[in-house]
Parts: sequence; structure tokens; C-alpha cells
Amino acid sequence: MKHIFRFLFLALFSSKIFAIDFACPDPQQLTSVEKLDIAYRNAEIVFLANVELELIDGTPNIKWRYSVISPVLKGEIKDEGYLFPSSKACETPDVSEEAVFLVFLNSHNDTLKPENTLMVVYNRGQAHEKWALDWVARKAHN
Repeated sequence: MKHIFRFLFLALFSSKIFAIDFACPDPQQLTSVEKLDIAYRNAEIVFLANVELELIDGTPNIKWRYSVISPVLKGEIKDEGYLFPSSKACETPDVSEEAVFLVFLNSHNDTLKPENTLMVVYNRGQAHEKWALDWVARKAHN
């Protein structure tokens, strides 16, 4: 019995138990230049968004307030507005902190998912995906 409790205690605090990937299938993510190129070709709107979480009208619905921080790479979008992450648990991009995201949309009403959103800068300016920022710079100068 003592060994069972010890096992459960260790399992409870194991980082693998708490990882989202443990419960969710690994989504198709933007993990390479080739995938960014494909997403770019398939999207109508592509831009970098400085995103901050915001409560609207005191309701518990968290929405992403964004401001475009560079020229829009493709399509048209307002300089500021709101983005809407998926409401499904395993389809929501990481929203743990304010960050800069590379966003690929087919319309202004698309929901954000790991398949169309990539965090490229986090924690007040530290590059998270420098290779993706280099990709953005190349697209912006074409």
C-alpha cells in the first residue's frame, strides 16, 4: 500500500502528467519554412500581431486584442482588432503570455488554432522562433 501511494504521488507531480500533449493529439503545427510557405499560399490574410489578452465588458470571455506590428504580408486587415481562438481545448494556441504571433487567416472571422498561428516573440521581445522571423523578413521585402 505504501508503494502505491508513493507511485501515485510521483505520478501526480510528473511533468508528463500535466503536459497538454498528454491529453491532446499533436496538432499539425507551423514547424518549418516549408509549412509556412504552404500556409502563406493557402491563406488570404497573413500578418504579425502583437497580442494581449483582454476581458471584454467584464465577462469571463477572453479575447485576443491585437495590433499589427509590421506591414501586413498578405491581404487586408485593420491595424487593431480582435482575434478569436478556438473554443475547443486541444485547438487553442498557447495564450500563456502576451506575445507576437504570426497569423494566417482565410477570413477575418477565422478562429485561431495551432495550424494557423505561431508564437514568434515572447516575454517582452525575446525571439521564440527566430527562423520564422527570418521568414517574415524575407516575405516583407519581396
